[in-house]
Amino acid sequence: MIVLAEAGGFLCGNRIGAVNVAPHTSYSHHLQGYFLENDADYEIQNRDKPPSLKKRFWENKKAWFDKSMAVHGLKRVKSIECDATQFDLSSVAPIAFCLIDVDLYIPVKDLLPKVFSRMSSGGIIVVDDCQPDQMWDGALQAYREFARERNLSTEIVAEKLGVVRLP
Repeated sequence: MIVLAEAGGFLCGNRIGAVNVAPHTSYSHHLQGYFLENDADYEIQNRDKPPSLKKRFWENKKAWFDKSMAVHGLKRVKSIECDATQFDLSSVAPIAFCLIDVDLYIPVKDLLPKVFSRMSSGGIIVVDDCQPDQMWDGALQAYREFARERNLSTEIVAEKLGVVRLP
């Protein structure tokens, strides 16, 4: 079985691309996560982000994702509403592809090593929002730190997607 996983995503935009990359897979999971207030507070207090950042994260609903999947005829997707940083990834491992789209430094920093340890050989992790000097550049900082800590090369594609390729 091949598992695709995605953590995060705003208004379902990235989710469809993540699911469609392998239409013959057996199963896909979407972890509908919520940003914790302290994650946003960290960005505001330690990364000089504006207080308005907090307002941007309360517009994410599992029902929107489920409806988006149904509208596009995608039936082999199981969405799970949870704190993605607390989800037991062993229940869906090994993972062949994972899109991490949680924007903020703390959850990306927490998720990357957990996902990495559950990836299959040849798997790919993509971290969205890896652009410098943007509202969501915490994802880029966490991605760079993760790569540096593991002696991995960094690869940014489409000007905003940080890629980790497992051997």
